[in-house]
Amino acid sequence: MFTRHKRYFIHVEIAVFVCFVINSLATRISQHPVDVTVREGDKVELSCKIRRLRENQEVWWYKNTLELSHGRVILQDPVYSRYTVTSFPDGLTSIYVLQIYPTTRSDNGVYTCKIVSDADIVLESENASVIILEVPRQRYPECRAEQDTFIVNDLVSLNCSTEIIQPTVSLSWSLDNTIVDSEIYITDKIKTIQYKFRAKKTDNRKSFLCVLKSDMLMSSRNCSIGPVNMLYKPTVKIHSTSNTVIAGREVFIACNSDANPLVREYKWKISPDMPHKYVHIDKESTQVLRIVNISTDQNNTIVSCTAENEVGSGFDQVKLFVEGKEQVKESHPENLPENVSSVGISLPLPILIACAITSIVLILITVIVPLYFLCICKKGRETEAELNVPINITEMQEILQPDYYFEPRDRVLPRVPDNDRQFTWKKHIGVQVPDDNYDIASTSYMYLTLNEPKRSRHIEHYRHYHTLNPMRF
Repeated sequence: MFTRHKRYFIHVEIAVFVCFVINSLATRISQHPVDVTVREGDKVELSCKIRRLRENQEVWWYKNTLELSHGRVILQDPVYSRYTVTSFPDGLTSIYVLQIYPTTRSDNGVYTCKIVSDADIVLESENASVIILEVPRQRYPECRAEQDTFIVNDLVSLNCSTEIIQPTVSLSWSLDNTIVDSEIYITDKIKTIQYKFRAKKTDNRKSFLCVLKSDMLMSSRNCSIGPVNMLYKPTVKIHSTSNTVIAGREVFIACNSDANPLVREYKWKISPDMPHKYVHIDKESTQVLRIVNISTDQNNTIVSCTAENEVGSGFDQVKLFVEGKEQVKESHPENLPENVSSVGISLPLPILIACAITSIVLILITVIVPLYFLCICKKGRETEAELNVPINITEMQEILQPDYYFEPRDRVLPRVPDNDRQFTWKKHIGVQVPDDNYDIASTSYMYLTLNEPKRSRHIEHYRHYHTLNPMRF
């Protein structure tokens, strides 16, 4: 017989065995989903492995307290169009996988899988956190300024903003590749850095760069403001040909300026005042001043120029030093010696010109005209003598210049008179002699003399062709 204590241990062992059998036959979750951290846009997969899932049981996925799926069916909501559920049977085990692709920052949360039977939750898995590493939206960084145009010495504020996400992003302002100090402001999940400074003339046409950096970006992003338009009043500088001027000469003075916007008007002032006929200002730009016939009375004259634009005006001046020049002493009748007459000194200019013209005409008449007629007469006598004296071949060496001077292609054939009228017909024909390098022997040079041809005679008797030795005229 069993004692009371032995019977108690037997009952306990039977109960444990029964529980083991029941548990081995009951539905249970053998693998729970785990935490996942991914970059925004990447894929997330959560697995839930269930053993001995019965036919009247389903697996539902939850995000926080929100139902996502019933079995493999995703709830008809556009938000979950990126979600899918797949199942893989493996003997007594079933694997349910929740997939999210592409992920967005809205997918951050706690996910669980639950076993439901007849709308009652039988089992549920451990929580699995999904962390999405957010990428800054494409619109960031965002740069803005109160205005695009500033006046020198104004307070300028430049703002650069981005969203507050995980992981955090960094912002910085830079000018000429140098980071400048900025203040940080956080409002309504927006992070803003602000750069404040006093506008300077040297900042004109410069650009200010805001740089955003994040671990989720392959490279940094940036936005810029500029080139900014800094308005400033004119800075005036006067330039002159020379500050020291010789009396009687002219001087040019230019008024140069650096201004934004451009100068709209230049104003000149001369102290002490100078007659207007000596002062000339360029009509188009009014930027150049010209003073003519300056005298020693204008020594230490101060010339000033004022340039104006919409912002203000600028001023500069220069002092002129006028040096006297050596004066030419003029003769006056009262200064002449007593034995010197002053008659003729004060003759009018027209009378002097008339006297000069008369002298020239007299010279022409008395000298040039007689010489001209003398040359004409002499030439006429020489021509008449030549006509009466026949030319012999031996006289060819004395001819200085022929009547016709050319180089024929083959031979010289002058026209012979063909009427019976008797006259003296005689022409001298010369040919050009080639240089020393030319082959003279290969060319014939002809000279023709014709004298008083008549019909009653044989003309051929008076045609004499001679081969002459080359000679130079």
